[in-house]
Amino acid sequence: MSGLKLNILARLMPWRVESEAIRHFLEDESNGNKWRDSKLSELTVVNITGALIASVVSSVFSWSTIEHAPWTAKALFYSTLFMSLTSVAAGSQQSIALYRLGGHEEGLKLLKKLLSNSPTSDNEKNSRKVKPSAIQLYVWQMPIMVLNVSISLFLIGVAIVVWDRAAQQPSWNDDTKIAFVASLAGFCALTNYIMGSFFIYRGGSSRANVVQGTKCNTTPQVDDQHRVNVTSKAPQP
Repeated sequence: MSGLKLNILARLMPWRVESEAIRHFLEDESNGNKWRDSKLSELTVVNITGALIASVVSSVFSWSTIEHAPWTAKALFYSTLFMSLTSVAAGSQQSIALYRLGGHEEGLKLLKKLLSNSPTSDNEKNSRKVKPSAIQLYVWQMPIMVLNVSISLFLIGVAIVVWDRAAQQPSWNDDTKIAFVASLAGFCALTNYIMGSFFIYRGGSSRANVVQGTKCNTTPQVDDQHRVNVTSKAPQP
């Protein structure tokens, strides 16, 4: 049962997509520039979003209701600020590292050696057996993961502030109505976000499996055709 849960979780998260991209790079070094460019674009989005979240959280402390908010909400807002700035710092660090490797003559080889689970060499014949390093998968996914956690913490803090004011009211008034409507909006947003994440990564994994299956099915056919041609050209006794 635990293995099934981990398999479902792996399909819901972007780990599988990132692992496939890195594996293609390790199998064929010509895919290195594609992975580097896509990762740089991703880190740019993370840096911009992280800076935006940090500015939004900073403005929260100027709300008139924040002084009477529970300590848990304040703690979550401070945590959001730390996490969002961490995602920006990590994303900037990785972007600079990729730019520096891009300007190096042996940049792709160094990057391939960094991402692989075992050291590589020029004369390595079993390059297809090289697997991505688990710690490298975590490191390169860390900025977007920390950013997602910071957004989640911020939304939880806002929910605490809204419902704390509603809970202090003895009857159905404006604060209670605001909490009810905000909860409906939050539930709708969460449902759509989960559905979008599920179908995006599930679709990417399915397409990757289809491509791999097509390659596996077409290879024997080519070999059989080649074998037929060789047999037909062989001299008759």
